[in-house]
Amino acid sequence: MALALALPSSQATNNVPQTVYQFSNPTWLENVHVTRNGSLLTGVIGRPELHLVNPSSSANPLPTDTLVYSFPGVDSVFGITEFSPDVFAVAVGKYSAENGPTNGSWSVWSVELGSRHGGSGKKVKKIADVKDAWMINGVAALNDHVVLLADSYAMNVIALDARTAKYDVVLQDPSMASNMSAYPPIGINGMKVVHDDLYFTNSQLGTINRVRLNLDTGHAVGPFTVIASNVTVVDDLAVTEKGDVYVGRPLDNEVVKVGRDGSVVKVADVKGATAASLGRTSRDRGVVYVSTMGGIKEGGGFEEGGKIVALDLC
Repeated sequence: MALALALPSSQATNNVPQTVYQFSNPTWLENVHVTRNGSLLTGVIGRPELHLVNPSSSANPLPTDTLVYSFPGVDSVFGITEFSPDVFAVAVGKYSAENGPTNGSWSVWSVELGSRHGGSGKKVKKIADVKDAWMINGVAALNDHVVLLADSYAMNVIALDARTAKYDVVLQDPSMASNMSAYPPIGINGMKVVHDDLYFTNSQLGTINRVRLNLDTGHAVGPFTVIASNVTVVDDLAVTEKGDVYVGRPLDNEVVKVGRDGSVVKVADVKGATAASLGRTSRDRGVVYVSTMGGIKEGGGFEEGGKIVALDLC
């Protein structure tokens, strides 16, 4: 199984996080996206950096990290999604945990990786400045040219056409709401499109939600449904083909599984778990990769550097 990518198989234990790669402290990893060849794209809050982590393998026993790109004029990288083979949409902007987001600082970029994902042949270009956005957080591919952007403060979802750079609000619902007087004041957060359903979390409401979409426009064609509630401070999520959801809870230091019946079960203890992504190769089927920000100390600051861990759920 895939945990051999991170550690020898003799050390692989179900639901015990196996470290794939750890960054220096402090490093807040906000998202993780598994690429087609099994490498891992991850972005940093506090530095405008997109990194590519290659897990260890029998051919390359030591994991490696490559800085793919440092985005100009911003300080944080948020959502990442693959909308065309080896082409990723990446949302960036200005954000701090103390002061929140900077309105008008947000943009979405296209990052095309070389065939070997080693950085050679990569192409990076801005798709659009999304000046109307307050805080672009989650990003999900609707089809091969349209990506959905979750605005956690404006409490809506924007559809952006990567071909034309045009964008518009396509979804707005009370299930995306935030409360600016509470902490954290983040409504809709992580998103994934599976089949024709959009799954999304709401950090403020503590809910995991689903709505059926028109895959051409991004508009809702069914009701907004709360799958699970009272799951405090949920962040980004991974969704299986069957509709099971794995979601990070950074302040509670854990990853939970939300079943199709709404059941919520803790999968593993993971300090500062921020996002989850499913393995995609024959080597890591049944593995969930989780990014972290390192966990918060009781007196402030981070317990450790952010890292990517692997959970073998087979």
